[in-house]
Amino acid sequence: MSECDNAPNLLVEGDDDVNFQGFGDTYDELSLDDTLPFDSSRPQSSQHLSISPVSVSPPNQLMDEDDPGERSEEDAGRQFRMMVNNQYDEAVLSKEEDDGNSVTEVQERSQRVKLQEELRALVNSLFPGSLEDPANRQLVNIRRRKLWQDACRAFGSPTFDVSRGIRVHFIGKSGVDGGGPQREFYRLLVTTACTMAGILEGSDGRKVPMHNCAAIKAGKFKLLGMMAGMSMVDGGPGLPVFPESVFHYIAKGIPRVGEVEDVPDPVVRKNLSQLTLVQTTEDLRNMVTSEDFVFLLDCGFPKPLALLQLAERDEVVECAIVHYTHYRIRGEIDQLKEGLAKVGVLEAITRDPDLFKPLFCWDSSLQVTTGYIRWLFDPKLSEVGSNARSKEEDLLYNWEEYLKEIDDEGRARAADTEVTLEELFAFLTGSHSIFPMGFERRGSIIFIPLENPKESRLPSVSTCIPHLSIPICNYILEDFDNFKKQTNLAVLGSMEFGQP
Repeated sequence: MSECDNAPNLLVEGDDDVNFQGFGDTYDELSLDDTLPFDSSRPQSSQHLSISPVSVSPPNQLMDEDDPGERSEEDAGRQFRMMVNNQYDEAVLSKEEDDGNSVTEVQERSQRVKLQEELRALVNSLFPGSLEDPANRQLVNIRRRKLWQDACRAFGSPTFDVSRGIRVHFIGKSGVDGGGPQREFYRLLVTTACTMAGILEGSDGRKVPMHNCAAIKAGKFKLLGMMAGMSMVDGGPGLPVFPESVFHYIAKGIPRVGEVEDVPDPVVRKNLSQLTLVQTTEDLRNMVTSEDFVFLLDCGFPKPLALLQLAERDEVVECAIVHYTHYRIRGEIDQLKEGLAKVGVLEAITRDPDLFKPLFCWDSSLQVTTGYIRWLFDPKLSEVGSNARSKEEDLLYNWEEYLKEIDDEGRARAADTEVTLEELFAFLTGSHSIFPMGFERRGSIIFIPLENPKESRLPSVSTCIPHLSIPICNYILEDFDNFKKQTNLAVLGSMEFGQP
């Protein structure tokens, strides 16, 4: 497959009409900007954009190259609206929005670029040339139902060499790992570590290592650190599940008091929340000496609880928080750090913690939007005026309506099925969220003609590129509800790498 177009960029410098440029069929050398996750809420770099009277050149020649004067105003208007509304969603920001958010947005974009540069430099220094040759990568065989067990066996093998990288083969699926299986493996690894492995506990976005002596003895937390480090250098999500207090110790080696919400035990968390509301010394003493607060005896507070003063309330709460998020699990965190150090990434993390924070703490800016999906998947349309083009536009309309329904209602419903935005994105890319490193290049939507247009087929994907194929068949072409049903079936029936 050929290199994809550079991502379009936009700048609004005033009240003048905007000229969109940089969408042609030229395939420039990939730059750092091309790999950044598109964010429909923030302005993009202006390197491909200038201000002049309206002139539209949509992606891949969506508009024909004839004299503009030969086009009807209706056609020109329709194509302009399709390009703006469907391809970029909310990318056109008002001048007021730009003025109000420009500093923060530019800083965030700069951090993304810096993270990419740092990780690439890190890979080049740690593994010079080794990760460039896919054949040199180590094969990791994975059964989804035993993902943690198989991953530990592979990463814990005496012959495992972190400098060679990995290529993933999911048992029961054919196909070469061009990035999709590896991406899905790292995504499933995060989910498995949080829910099934007996390794992490706590609420979503605030996971901490579980106090598990058997896992420490078996070196499981070191293996988890190795997997997280390999995910980082492979452009994966890392392990973005920890509260800031845990990451602070990973990065700086110094305990920091977090928040009550960081405590993994829901009962303890609830009791501590109640404790913060106490207003008198008498109520404080009655509460901390009750049976519900016996856990405080293990938290290391130096004074008898029955003699506490109201002024010491917050100190007791902080003592409990740091006990549950650090001192009780220090051995587990230190072993995880050993794994990060074995891959070679811990030094870089300690050198610039803020830069690597999105790889360990949940970053809301990496949540998926339909605008990002529209940017990532560039439709490849036939020549204007052809029979195929009209059918492709009808299918593209159904796709846009599908995304719009997810936007409006939070999910796409059809028959007895429903699909969320995260499930759709996982189907399309192998990931539930946007990786901090983004994708190496934009993907595409292609429309597949069938010998028998009355045949019914499901849409299919290749997560390696990523690449969405929509069959040109009457069943989904002529009825939007049928399109939704078939797309939902494809998503729900293929929550794994490969064809549905």
